[in-house]
Amino acid sequence: MDDAEPILVVPQEDGIEISGTTTVAAGTNLTINLATTPAEDPPFFKQNPAVFPEYVENESMNRWTITEDFAEFDVGTSFELTIRRTGSAGQLTYFTTPAGADPAPVPGSVGEVREVQEFTFEDQPSGGQSVIVQSFQAPYDSIIEIQDSSGNVLGTSDVLPSNDSAQSRIAISLDEDITENQEVTAVAMVAGGQEYPNGERTAEITVEELDEAEFSVSNLDPQSAELDEPGETITVSATVTNEGDLEGSTDVALTLNGEEVDSQSVTLAGGASEEVSFDVNTGDIEPGTYIHGIAAGDDDTQGSLTINAPDTPTETPTETETQTDTPEDSDDGAGFGVVIALLAFMGAALLAARRRFDS
Repeated sequence: MDDAEPILVVPQEDGIEISGTTTVAAGTNLTINLATTPAEDPPFFKQNPAVFPEYVENESMNRWTITEDFAEFDVGTSFELTIRRTGSAGQLTYFTTPAGADPAPVPGSVGEVREVQEFTFEDQPSGGQSVIVQSFQAPYDSIIEIQDSSGNVLGTSDVLPSNDSAQSRIAISLDEDITENQEVTAVAMVAGGQEYPNGERTAEITVEELDEAEFSVSNLDPQSAELDEPGETITVSATVTNEGDLEGSTDVALTLNGEEVDSQSVTLAGGASEEVSFDVNTGDIEPGTYIHGIAAGDDDTQGSLTINAPDTPTETPTETETQTDTPEDSDDGAGFGVVIALLAFMGAALLAARRRFDS
């Protein structure tokens, strides 16, 4: 276990809640221990001998929770979490122990103090179906809950990956439409349930009739491309934005010289954007220059794509000897000579006969 990657990372803070799920019945007495691995100095051992899982509606497992302090321990301190029931190992599934497998200690470590690096949630109009978080950046994969003034959860974002830069215009769909103006709170937490100590923002939501979804396309990539020959694969992408206030769906099409060659559907909340990409195999496309583009709704963006013809190998001519035929007597020449000789013989015979006649 010493070399195991930590599954549970706790911040170097006090009052940290750790929770998990178990197959044992609600109300069963569990003992949950956290102990440093043998290589750690100084060691620690934290025992929780009276932990009672609770039933949670709409969950298939019962949930347990413990609270521990970690501010005094160095960042990087490794430990293991174990869960026991009356001396036997219980089934711990929250930390990826496969169902039916023998439970094993869960590797953990003490991490940096958690703080949201950027979080903007401003007063805004809404059609009641969603709200917009203007910007967010955090050191861990996170989620944002939207809560009403009583702490009831109205909606939850998708998991927001940790990032080197802030994400902008995060649309969070609400589970039920809100129908009246109210103040709501956006609560940021590490994916898994631990809230950031500086992760709450409050905004006034004004419910009003809003514009229908309307889509625009921008940031075509590549704007211009040239391929050496047909058969290469090229990825074409663009950003699709819902310029309206309400959530909507649209078909996004890849076009070549105005003809649709591929498409996919996207659904975006009001004000949200998404990058859409297509992989294009040019094996069946003739060499030439084309106008490629991505279209959504009534908008599109276009660029140029040139596919060059493959090089054709040329043969180098070789020198050949020029032969000069030597004239030789042909059959026609021989026949001509025979005719002339025959005529001469006949002429001589006639001349001799004439001389005999005259004498």
